[in-house]
Amino acid sequence: MNKAEIALNQFNSNNHCHYNCSQSVLYAFAEDFGMNKETALRISKGFGAGIGRTQSVCGAVSGAIMVIGLKYGDNTEITYKKVRDFIRQFKETTTTTVCMDLLNGCNLLTDEGQRFFNENRLRQKNCSEYVKLACNILEELLK
Repeated sequence: MNKAEIALNQFNSNNHCHYNCSQSVLYAFAEDFGMNKETALRISKGFGAGIGRTQSVCGAVSGAIMVIGLKYGDNTEITYKKVRDFIRQFKETTTTTVCMDLLNGCNLLTDEGQRFFNENRLRQKNCSEYVKLACNILEELLK
């Protein structure tokens, strides 16, 4: 199973506390860099839905940046270059890293936005694609 499949299994799991986009990305790579999966899930929890549902930086992007830090974090210049490379590649497909824009303006802080998100299955249609994209870019970038 590749990293995108591992992340999507987490993201789409039917457990009581759906794992968010950030958790799913970090979870898929954590053990490769000496972090246990439970720690990965806890540390990345607040980055979902664009950081605490503020819909700023996409959680899949935040999770990916944490993975880059795990691999290259002892060298600032390499880390920053890899982060810029990741963001450039993510934007080549999506044009943005902003969660609200990736969800076409759906405001997750309102009841109407939550309803729209759920009724239109944006988690399954949009967010799962961003989780997959983040993992695929990371797998290439980390080689």
